[in-house]
Amino acid sequence: MQIFTPIIALLHSRRRIRGTFSGFFRFLLILCAMILSYSVMFHFIMRYEGHSHTWMTGLYWTLTVMSTLGFGDITFTSDLGRIFSVIVLLSGIIFLMVLLPFTFIQHFYIPWMENIKKDRVPRELPPETKGHVILAGLGPMTINLANDLTRYGYSCVLLCKDTQTTTDLLDRGYNAVMGEHDDGETYRRLRLANAAMLVAMDNDQRNTNIVFTARDVAPHAIIAARVENAAAVDIMQLAGSTHVYQFREVLGKALARRVLKPDHPSSILSTFNQLVVAEAPVMRTPLVGKTLMESGLRKAT
Repeated sequence: MQIFTPIIALLHSRRRIRGTFSGFFRFLLILCAMILSYSVMFHFIMRYEGHSHTWMTGLYWTLTVMSTLGFGDITFTSDLGRIFSVIVLLSGIIFLMVLLPFTFIQHFYIPWMENIKKDRVPRELPPETKGHVILAGLGPMTINLANDLTRYGYSCVLLCKDTQTTTDLLDRGYNAVMGEHDDGETYRRLRLANAAMLVAMDNDQRNTNIVFTARDVAPHAIIAARVENAAAVDIMQLAGSTHVYQFREVLGKALARRVLKPDHPSSILSTFNQLVVAEAPVMRTPLVGKTLMESGLRKAT
């Protein structure tokens, strides 16, 4: 029953899949008509040679010749019969050994496996889901952000737009959901109204569509978006973004803060409330060449 369930679902799936599936059945009908025609012609040629066989024998001979088994227990003696045998043999090689496997894989097996994958791919989150972070737009930065969120104990969901990508992320242990980025129903199924934040990590045009659609679904949700061009910052804010980040500018500022200045012997790396983390170079100081124990930093500070 576990095997037949996806087949039944495949038969009742979309029109495109049903059309592909019917192509395989049409090929089987052509193959059956060919086998039946060869079986009938077998009797006429056998009577021409003065032999008589049952209809089952004709079907048996056709199948053994087309499948290249060729037991040899029933053979023709005339040139006409041997030419007919060669035609049946060649058509069997083409239809049974070449076209049948290809048609089966292309029009039956692949749609069947795709249907199984689609049944496996989640399209929504449970109704009680809340406090999660939705990441829209896949890329190396998005995967790194998902890993960081998981490391800090936040629940995150990756929004994917195709089955294969969603399946790959699920196999890698990520929480992925398939849906259209510019469809409001997608964000309703992702429980955006109860989410901690939506982060748009795609290009500027797609991020604008994501933010605009998501803002229409959840007017009070926190939405953060990244932009590639500085001109898109105002557009993203007008679309409804709560926070807009241009990561190249953020990186540039971070690098600039680490530049040594004569009047600033230390550089601030980060701040946590009132705690400030800074670094100071040891070049041209008495600390050069000393170990931590020899430097006496703990005693001096």
